[in-house]
Amino acid sequence: MSIDHAQSQDPATAKLAAQIAVDQPTLIGTVRRSSARICKYAGLLEAELGTYRPLVGYLNDAIGHVQARTGKEIEDELFAGLLDRLGVTDVDLALERVAEARPHG
Repeated sequence: MSIDHAQSQDPATAKLAAQIAVDQPTLIGTVRRSSARICKYAGLLEAELGTYRPLVGYLNDAIGHVQARTGKEIEDELFAGLLDRLGVTDVDLALERVAEARPHG
């Protein structure tokens, strides 16, 4: 999804940005550049998550197959260790940090 930035450049919006620039001359441009970088990285992250999510689902299915084949339940601690080893726990923490970083949620 994309926002039509031309629509948000009505005279009132431009005037408000100019008024902010009187006291903070670099703020508007800095926020604009930061927003563009975040959107770029979010797009890359979104694409990777599209691959990652099914893989985690397959991993959960694989655990079920191992349990069925061996007749032994995989302990939560062992499964957590596997998630740590594969970086899944790190991904979960990173996604939480991203969610918490939103200035207005």
